[in-house]
Amino acid sequence: GIIYSLTNDYQKALRDFNKAISLQSNNAHAYYNRSMAYYSLNQFDLALKDARLAQKYGMEVEQKYIDELIEKAKK
Repeated sequence: GIIYSLTNDYQKALRDFNKAISLQSNNAHAYYNRSMAYYSLNQFDLALKDARLAQKYGMEVEQKYIDELIEKAKK
């Protein structure tokens, strides 16, 4: 998924991150990376949900990113 994200193919990236999450539902990195893909697709509500799940499963997600998502999800 990361390679697809780097080449701006976010739909394929999402497919790969979804697969990783289906195999390991507590994979904080997969949730974070999927959050970033959703962000790139302007799907801020889904990006926020995944960023919070990444936090829940142990990843330190910058509060600045969370705050930005909250603001963008409101629009």
